[in-house]
Amino acid sequence: MKRTIITFASGLAVLAFAILSTVPKAPLVSAAVPMAAAAPAGSAAPAPMNHCPNIHHAIEALQKAMDDMSKANHDYCGNKRDAMESAGHALAALRRAEACDRCR
Repeated sequence: MKRTIITFASGLAVLAFAILSTVPKAPLVSAAVPMAAAAPAGSAAPAPMNHCPNIHHAIEALQKAMDDMSKANHDYCGNKRDAMESAGHALAALRRAEACDRCR
């Protein structure tokens, strides 16, 4: 079972790398492009556009899987803690990937 968890974590890492390597580089903003006006006081700023939707969807799926595992009544033959830890590391890596300049 440990081999399955390690394979799962390795697969997530490979998936994150594959997503990062296939995402096209964001175009540079030219000085000739007018900037948007500032939002009026009191209004909420719109969320920034996400140029890496695959990473965002992977984060959501992994969060759902972690939530399902944490609510499970069994410990997956003693591997629940390792699985949660590995998934947490993968989730942190995906969040760092989503926060990089290429995804903004």
